[in-house]
Amino acid sequence: MKKITLALAVSSVLGVSSAAHALNASEFASGVLVPHALWAEDGSTSTAISLTDACGGTVYWTFFDVDTKHVIDGEFDTSRNDWVAFSHGSTIGDVAGEFNSGPQFPGDPQLGYYVFVHSSIVNNDLIIGESAAPCLAGNAFQVFPGQDDVAYIPAIPLHPRDLKFGANVIDLGPDSVVRLHAGAQANDGDILYLNYVDDIEVSNIVIWSAQDVSGSYTVNIYDTDQNRASTTLNLPNKELNVVDSKTINKPIDFAAGFIRWDLRTVASRSGEEDGIASFTVYYSEAFGAAQTVLNPILHGEIPE
Repeated sequence: MKKITLALAVSSVLGVSSAAHALNASEFASGVLVPHALWAEDGSTSTAISLTDACGGTVYWTFFDVDTKHVIDGEFDTSRNDWVAFSHGSTIGDVAGEFNSGPQFPGDPQLGYYVFVHSSIVNNDLIIGESAAPCLAGNAFQVFPGQDDVAYIPAIPLHPRDLKFGANVIDLGPDSVVRLHAGAQANDGDILYLNYVDDIEVSNIVIWSAQDVSGSYTVNIYDTDQNRASTTLNLPNKELNVVDSKTINKPIDFAAGFIRWDLRTVASRSGEEDGIASFTVYYSEAFGAAQTVLNPILHGEIPE
């Protein structure tokens, strides 16, 4: 992209990046990860989740904060080919203030993520097993009633090997999701391209990881004219981070582009299994709309 207008830059980022992504979402599996759930007590935003159960049984859910603290959990029964609506605001409204919050949106938002597990992978003692039928799929949206708008949130499949074998499904802890096969793999040397557009109202880069990624990373950032600069990506939280792209140090004329994050810098910190999902949420008053880009994954270096 060369010397293009903001409107074309946004349209190009939204269109091209969405088509190029490698994050696998909305597939039937043993469980579902909703990597970003946000609620504000003033009603300015909440997260709406829908789940489809092809098998019938029981769905166990847990809400974690940004550092994977178990906040609240529950369960509900389903029938074969059932569809269930799930409201984040209704679920956690009574426990507001008991977990981490952040400044990403107005109204003292409550931020975290959900893990849903289907009973097909659970034995009679509520222990997660090693195999199961792919019964559960989901969708999620961030709802902004004041703008009459929503932003898409990927609902990511959790397969048996993603979940901790032997964990009690009603007492899931910080290591319950041991890997995210649908995401980028740090131990395989994958590279994430984190899209951003600064000259609109909201450009939030969401990063969820199956392992602790807290820390600072030296990364390359590119503008829409392919100019490169070096900067630092700061991730204060262990597993869920929301980064306002305007807070990232960059040349003043880097109004839109992407951050190239080589995940080998993450793999060098830990021998654990891993998996990282990332997307960027935009809101533009000029367009009068929110939009989500699934940030693309490059599996290894491009040959010269």
